[in-house]
Amino acid sequence: MAGFFGKLFVFGNAVSQRHVVLVIFAVIMSAVGMAYYMRPIIQAWFRPPAGSPFKISGSQAWVLGIATGAVILLAVAPMLVMRFL
Repeated sequence: MAGFFGKLFVFGNAVSQRHVVLVIFAVIMSAVGMAYYMRPIIQAWFRPPAGSPFKISGSQAWVLGIATGAVILLAVAPMLVMRFL
């Protein structure tokens, strides 16, 4: 969402500065980039899996849980974490 709003503000400012052709080109290139980056997501979510599901060991599950918790904590309360560094 941050990238979307960043482009929205930049494109809006460019339109207000009368750079409409540049904005049209940038929007077309953004659509091309979105199509490029959506291919792996479509493959992962909307295609049937090719092989058998993978197995996660107990230690791998712990590491994955700790990493997930750290990402969520950094997203929700970054200043809480930065205070201890």
